[in-house]
Amino acid sequence: MENEICIGTRVLDHGKGDFLRVIDELGSLVTHEKMAEFNEELTTENLRDIVHGGRSIYSRMTKKINSSIKALLFPAEKRQKQDTLDALQYQFSQMCLQVRKILIFHQEMPVEAYVVKEDGTIGIDSAVVDSYFNRKEKILISHPQQIEVYNLAKLAVETLEKLSETAGKYGMMAGDIVKFNPSKGKFVINPNLIYEAYDGGILARNKDQE
Repeated sequence: MENEICIGTRVLDHGKGDFLRVIDELGSLVTHEKMAEFNEELTTENLRDIVHGGRSIYSRMTKKINSSIKALLFPAEKRQKQDTLDALQYQFSQMCLQVRKILIFHQEMPVEAYVVKEDGTIGIDSAVVDSYFNRKEKILISHPQQIEVYNLAKLAVETLEKLSETAGKYGMMAGDIVKFNPSKGKFVINPNLIYEAYDGGILARNKDQE
């Protein structure tokens, strides 16, 4: 996105390594044999549909069996076919729920990341996956209020670094001179240290004696 600023990086609880492990689980769960039971093939398109809930496959499967039910003459045959439809719908729904469960920590992964490779196994589009995790690991801000706070924080750090450099000459640290006072709810200056902030100050003398 435009106007985004990267202010740091984070360690992901569920990073690329975890995602690759999930892909292995996915390959064991969604197989050619399982898809054949639903009269479907294991293709990239179908895999992506399953990752997003399997609505297209579910709809096709229902239409096919409903059409075959209408062609039957005997009620007993229709009931049997309906029982078959109900069983297939349940099995497919359960498979999709299992897929959703194992992908619970990667729901934001672009669907283009999931592919069926030429050898028929489930794999990934490495470019999509790498791009996703590279962005996920970054701490990005874009809102004007976020940027305002960030710029003020940078200014505060720069000021404290200058204070540390100067105060260090007199045996002090910036964190000793400026501290947060919980009772007052704000940062306060330690006047006693400011008083000693010169070459003849007590901390400077002690520093010279070390």
